[in-house]
Amino acid sequence: MSDGVVLTREQLYDLVWSSPMSHLARQIGISDVGLAKACRQARVPRPGPGYWNPLPNNSRPPKAKLPRRELCERAIVGFKGSLQSDRIAGMTTRPGEPSVPWEDIETLELRFRRALGRISAPRLSTRLSPSVQRLLQLEAARRAKNLSSGIEFYQPRFEAPWERRRLRIINGLFLGLQRVGGGGEVRGEQAQDIVAHIKDQRVGLRIEGREPDQLVVLGCWHAEMRQPQRWTDDPPLRLEDQLTDIAVSLAIWAELRHREDIAARPELLEKDAKWRREWAEARAERARSAHQREELAERQEKISLLIKDASAFDDAERIRRYVAAVLETKGEQPDVKAWASWALEHADALDPLLREDKPVPLNLPETGN
Repeated sequence: MSDGVVLTREQLYDLVWSSPMSHLARQIGISDVGLAKACRQARVPRPGPGYWNPLPNNSRPPKAKLPRRELCERAIVGFKGSLQSDRIAGMTTRPGEPSVPWEDIETLELRFRRALGRISAPRLSTRLSPSVQRLLQLEAARRAKNLSSGIEFYQPRFEAPWERRRLRIINGLFLGLQRVGGGGEVRGEQAQDIVAHIKDQRVGLRIEGREPDQLVVLGCWHAEMRQPQRWTDDPPLRLEDQLTDIAVSLAIWAELRHREDIAARPELLEKDAKWRREWAEARAERARSAHQREELAERQEKISLLIKDASAFDDAERIRRYVAAVLETKGEQPDVKAWASWALEHADALDPLLREDKPVPLNLPETGN
């Protein structure tokens, strides 16, 4: 979560008008194209070609104004890279933290309704949204396979009257949202999961019921909204007559959720930073424990080798003493000298002080071990 740069529209606007884009992109560690893409996503105007060229009296053309934010447009934008400390110090708020008050919902709703207009539900034989068009193309292919094969699996899924009405409602809603830069998509073979695209936000909804006149549109609900997100036929109004209100309510819910996410971001960042610190501390502790175990194992190995060498030295000395006693008492007997030579060679082989791979001092531990 803390990787990359996250800025509000206002912060990004101030940033791109403070330095040439190429210089700024190099500072951040992003390409010119990536920075320009972030500006497009947030509808932030950029200086035009030649804006930074030297002019008499160090004058500059006027800056383009930052367009006002509309309902459901992103208020923050993220991209790869990092900001230098002096850039952050020059901001009035932390990166990604709003520096201007939110515009009231009622004003945003009014502008959204004006741009949206009245949404209707045209017949499926007239105009289709891309998502519903793809769905009906799959339906036509399924119907053709069913006719040619008779396999029940390929039975059409949208021939029932309530299903056709359901598709008309979905299609009308998506076509209406296209007027404000949105749209939608349907998921699942029965198009049971509906996702409305409202500018930069996504909202899920469902249309339930198995009778043409008993369909229910279920959306999301928010404590600050004037009514629950549930719509049915309410004579004389049918669902088709309520599509505008449905779209507006979904947009308001998405806007409130977006604001909540931004408000919760500092707390989430703090939790993320805390988790990262704890993870780093735990990792360091595991490394320390592993190092201590390695040191202990190494020390135990040295002690074992020390005991082994001391035991071998004792064995070698005992053999030498024994050989000396044998030579003293039976040195005149045949083959005793040959046996003594063999035994002393064996003693020398055991003696760690005489082995070339055991330099003195032996198994010297480090200071403090």
